[in-house]
Amino acid sequence: MIKKVKNPAVTASRFLLIPKPLPDEILSSWLARTAYAHLTHPKTFMNMHFSTGKFNWRPNFDASVSDDVLRIIERKSTLSFETIYQMSLKSYESYLQESIIPDGLNTFIVPQRFCPVCLREDQFPYYRKSWKVLFTTVCFRHHCYLYDHCPSCGALLKLANMYRNTLPFVFCHKCGFDLRKARKLTVPKTLDLAFKRMQRIRSILKRGYLVLNKIPIYSFLFFEVFVQLAKLMLAYKKNDSIDHQPKIKNFAKRTRFTKTQPVIRELSIPQQFIVLSAIMELFRHYPKKFDRFLKANALTHWLLTRDLKEIAFWYENLLNKVAPQTCFTSDLLTLQEIQNAAKWLTTQGLILNKIILKKLFQCDFYHNKLGANIGLKKKII
Repeated sequence: MIKKVKNPAVTASRFLLIPKPLPDEILSSWLARTAYAHLTHPKTFMNMHFSTGKFNWRPNFDASVSDDVLRIIERKSTLSFETIYQMSLKSYESYLQESIIPDGLNTFIVPQRFCPVCLREDQFPYYRKSWKVLFTTVCFRHHCYLYDHCPSCGALLKLANMYRNTLPFVFCHKCGFDLRKARKLTVPKTLDLAFKRMQRIRSILKRGYLVLNKIPIYSFLFFEVFVQLAKLMLAYKKNDSIDHQPKIKNFAKRTRFTKTQPVIRELSIPQQFIVLSAIMELFRHYPKKFDRFLKANALTHWLLTRDLKEIAFWYENLLNKVAPQTCFTSDLLTLQEIQNAAKWLTTQGLILNKIILKKLFQCDFYHNKLGANIGLKKKII
């Protein structure tokens, strides 16, 4: 492979050989295959064809690639801009996330994953764009889990790197292991229902929306709540309606969470498969199962929204029905308001206590000075 070459004439020229983009191929995979066709190292190939500072093959290249770079590739390859754009992760904007962050953590975009069986069966091995999505934990064609690292040395995949500058990206760039020979990790038959739920997530992402109670919801607004629900799923586990709950209970014990990224990203791929499918199950027979999960774990509006920067309208409406927002401190109420409520309760023949007042005002009367005086009726009236 040609390496460490810079020729100004090449910068102005087109690609000599242009491989046809394969179904669902990610841009970095196509560029690497184009470089191989020219018998050139991928990094050298791109440096030769792009001016200094124009191209940076960083780990998040497929998310951070600029429109300027895409247009240069368009000119050099004769492929349409739309075709090239669709190979990049930017095409997931408004589907997976509202916007793809060029230089930062994209919650639902993960290090490159792969199915060894797909790579074995491909006439021309290549990497899929969908393998970069958090929700893609299994190969739907071969009914097996994906890998997110080399099974031999544990290194993450880097499509622009080559083992000893000679072997293509089907070999681990660090140890040279042939990724096509990785063992197939078959999804057990007992998880067929979970497998179908993951297929539903894939179809939601592809369509860009789903319908709950006859109300259409954008897919990225639906996915926004998954991170919060995954955290609650691991912390609060009382729900008989969720399959494989014993497994989820053990995840939190076995996994050391670093708190540097969302909890769902720190789980293994099989664990993500279980948790994500369990979240989808909450929305079956909507909103009954979701409501049962909340009530079984005594989840409040605050717990369900505490880490969300913005609350989607559909989610706010759901929570207002099953977990109405509560004012956590009754200090916002005046003594006069409570006295009037006490008089009204007396006329209704109801007993005055903190539980009744909590339901009436949607406030917590247990942790404040005013609530301490509600123990006896004569102290209020």
